[in-house]
Amino acid sequence: MWKENNPFTLIVQDCNLVFLPSGDASLTRATKKQSKVCLVVVRFISARKRYGQQGLLVEEEALQKAEKELSLRRKKA
Repeated sequence: MWKENNPFTLIVQDCNLVFLPSGDASLTRATKKQSKVCLVVVRFISARKRYGQQGLLVEEEALQKAEKELSLRRKKA
């Protein structure tokens, strides 16, 4: 989350959110479609002097549904 053009730390307790690392675009899209909550995780990269996206915090159930959906789709192909 951003506050006045700067990211801030959000403490996530007692939530069923799991970390989905960057890298698998189809899994990310499918999970974002399933999840009601989606938070972007960023980290400051000093060499580039900017923030880079590390992944997402999404609902655990949504991630599981998306993984099943993609595995079925990939088996059919």
